[in-house]
Amino acid sequence: MQKTIAFFVLLIFLINACDNIPDSVVDPMEEELSASISVPAQLIYDGSDKELKVKASFSSSKNIKDTWFTVKYYDGSYNVASKVFMNDKGQDGDFLPDDNTYTGSINLTKEDPRGIYDVEIFLITDSDVIKKVSVSRVNFKNYEENIAPIISDLSAPDTIVVQSPKSIILLSLKASDQNGLPDIQSVYFTSTRPDGTSSGNKIYMNDAGKDGDYNAGDGIYSLIIEVTPSNQKGTYRFDFNAEDRSGAKSNLISHNIVLK
Repeated sequence: MQKTIAFFVLLIFLINACDNIPDSVVDPMEEELSASISVPAQLIYDGSDKELKVKASFSSSKNIKDTWFTVKYYDGSYNVASKVFMNDKGQDGDFLPDDNTYTGSINLTKEDPRGIYDVEIFLITDSDVIKKVSVSRVNFKNYEENIAPIISDLSAPDTIVVQSPKSIILLSLKASDQNGLPDIQSVYFTSTRPDGTSSGNKIYMNDAGKDGDYNAGDGIYSLIIEVTPSNQKGTYRFDFNAEDRSGAKSNLISHNIVLK
């Protein structure tokens, strides 16, 4: 009887021991990295392009496959660079090869609007995991004289005979800015109903190649609007305007559309 009990105790011990034996292949844990980031807090355009140099120094580069950074206006409305690769090869602005410091750069020019830009640094590990390393902000001071945008060449119907269930109106106009198209913050209109009332809300047009706009980035802003038989009949006034990133407003274009 004692031998039988001893046997079962030994068997239970062996089973538990086998449960604790690790697999023969275990994926190594990726090393946690610490990073020191160098991004200028301010750049000033004074007649020549300004280099935006970005550095990221890591505690180790053992598991780093690649690094890059992006630069965009803080509100996401303007993109300078979507993917600038950094290197640790002692070239293209990098001082020493294989010192765990990655470097990359781009130029900001007079065409880039003044204001705050976000610089985001990313890396991808050997196991193809993408990580955002940091976000820094750069104040770009462009001392080119600010000139208000100009709008022109409005395309809009004079009269619409409203059909059921709805009728489509395509509105488009040209916007230009001597400080460059990227300096245009928005193009919009407000409308006034036949009874003289208006919500005052700005309706934004786009130059993104959607919602009636044919070609993105060509300075032609467009929008499709819909009207139904329930809309008031009569004369609507549309007031078009544009605004740049410094708050300067364009000339005003007003246009009447009669709904029948």
